[in-house]
Amino acid sequence: MRSFLKLIFAAILFVPVSGIHAKESIMENDSLLWSMFSDSMKNYSQINDYSCIVTRQTISGEQMEPKELPDMEITHLKPEHFLISFKDKSGILREFVFVDGLVDRIFLYPREYKISANGEFLIDGCAVSIPGSSLSFLYNVIIPLCEQNKNNMKWEFKGSKKMEETQIAQYMISFIKPVDLEGKKVNSISLIVNDKTSIPREITLFGPSQSVIENVKYTNIQANRKIDSLFFDKKIAEKRKLEGIVVENIPSVDVSLLTNPSKINEVTKNIFNLCAEKYSRIYDYTGVFERQEKIKENLQKPETFKIKFRKPFDLYMQWIEGPNKGWELIYASGKYNNKVIVHVSGLANVFLPTFEIDPTGSLAMLNNRHSVLEFGIGYIIDKYIRDINTAYSNKELTVRYHGEDKIDNRPCWVLETEVPKEKKQYYCQRSVTYIDKEFLLPTKCIFYEWNKTKNKSEVIEVYTFRNLSFNNGLTDHDFDRANKEYKF
Repeated sequence: MRSFLKLIFAAILFVPVSGIHAKESIMENDSLLWSMFSDSMKNYSQINDYSCIVTRQTISGEQMEPKELPDMEITHLKPEHFLISFKDKSGILREFVFVDGLVDRIFLYPREYKISANGEFLIDGCAVSIPGSSLSFLYNVIIPLCEQNKNNMKWEFKGSKKMEETQIAQYMISFIKPVDLEGKKVNSISLIVNDKTSIPREITLFGPSQSVIENVKYTNIQANRKIDSLFFDKKIAEKRKLEGIVVENIPSVDVSLLTNPSKINEVTKNIFNLCAEKYSRIYDYTGVFERQEKIKENLQKPETFKIKFRKPFDLYMQWIEGPNKGWELIYASGKYNNKVIVHVSGLANVFLPTFEIDPTGSLAMLNNRHSVLEFGIGYIIDKYIRDINTAYSNKELTVRYHGEDKIDNRPCWVLETEVPKEKKQYYCQRSVTYIDKEFLLPTKCIFYEWNKTKNKSEVIEVYTFRNLSFNNGLTDHDFDRANKEYKF
């Protein structure tokens, strides 16, 4: 019986690629801070649009004391529509619109201001990011920073109290070694959140000697007002006619530079950074995932899964093609003792229909190149950015552009990257990646390693995402083993 069970475990092929900083973002069982982060992201994912008032103090350049910026009213239709308005020193209303479209970005702004391709402009010498001024500052900047420095930080719950008729909770995060954030050295962070929803109310960054280097307050938050893209289209059409207003369409990617040998490496690096930015605005996704991996010396048969994924790391998978067709798994961060719940089908179902397994244990890793915790689009992007940035800095990156192709009948750019075969610090020696032109995300990746014996590169992993749908508002029910749609 024991050997039979071992065969069952050995058959489990826990998906590879990706997750949002998978290993770092696993929620600790007893950690109030990480549970708060998880709750906050889940609640934020349920918000389609919102408006709020942002009050901000920040330092810039050599400036020592934080400068108070004008109060800004922000309207945000997720994921990529922003309106920011404020009154300047003369009392004149200034409005900025940022729309990240399918093939380009649309900026509307007063002519007196200059705006960068990533949506930054200056107020009194201080840089203001249009996307970065929203509530997503917590989710796109602060939480990833904490995840990356999990072994370099300690935290303290400072208690809860009422603020403006709302019960709030405060957390203090201290870094053992200061961390770099957008060129600023951060020693600690104070987070004040709504005690019920964990949506941020105030974020303060401290530098040396606990000096304030950034303070952001969010007030008058109004969620799900049913704002749609027409609101922004009308605003652009209305303002376009006025003198002193600039409307620019900036291509998200200048594909022509991919055929320029002197520019292709830099453009490729920028494309993957843009992929990371796009992914930061995705809170959940569903679709079909295909994988094929080399185990020992053999490339295994392809497998196909139906998937649901929600940040920070909740995953449901059902095998729909391959040797384990009909099997299911759930991993919900912070639940089920952080174990993977697996339901099997076929003959194995008679002996052990459902069981729990350590996601990084030896049994789970049998016949797998990756832990289930390394699943997802985010994990792939992270690996690419790390390796491409390193190889680019070391001047040992080779990129080839293979034009356009289609995955799931969707147009993609095809990029091949290569690093020296004798270098071991990289994830793989060569890769071919299909970047969806609309999504600006990798939807197919083929990874190769160098075989010294055969003196050639060989495929080790092939991962494909199809039929993707983003920001569907997935809930805890989608990652509950008691869900009647599942067979656990």
